[in-house]
Amino acid sequence: MKLNTERKVYLGLLTAGLLALGASQFSSGSGTAAVDPASMLVSQSNTTTPVGPITATDPTKAITIAQRLRAFTKTHWPAKGELCADAFQPIEIIQVTAAVPKPTAAEQFRQSHHLDAVVVAGPRSQAIINGQPILLSKEIDGFRLIAVTPRAGIFESPDHTARLQLPLMNPAVATVAE
Repeated sequence: MKLNTERKVYLGLLTAGLLALGASQFSSGSGTAAVDPASMLVSQSNTTTPVGPITATDPTKAITIAQRLRAFTKTHWPAKGELCADAFQPIEIIQVTAAVPKPTAAEQFRQSHHLDAVVVAGPRSQAIINGQPILLSKEIDGFRLIAVTPRAGIFESPDHTARLQLPLMNPAVATVAE
């Protein structure tokens, strides 16, 4: 690998950084002093306390982030019932139930019936609903067929009017039977 000027500068900076890191580790001592997790936290006056090495007296029992967070919550977290909750616990879901208006008879009719086809033939017009032919002025589930258009059937009950429309077809998909 050829060392050009840019790579030499990077190599020099890397070497200087590693030397600085080694010097700081060497000058900080053995690193086995006992440290209270609460001493590593921000105090109430928003000033930091001196932080020692982040190890316990036993090197196998290093202070974990979880321990530091628990110590922090004991001193800085709001009491139970205040605005904040434990960030590491699942939140309680508050279900809000809104009054859903009951669908009208016309909406229920539209939801439960499907217009399959129409035959426009004057007084002999009919609509095919859920596979069942319904002649003009005949009833289905309390609704009377009052009009048939090339794309819809119009039904009427004493209180409501419902319009069932044929589904739109994609002309690219429609085929003609031969």
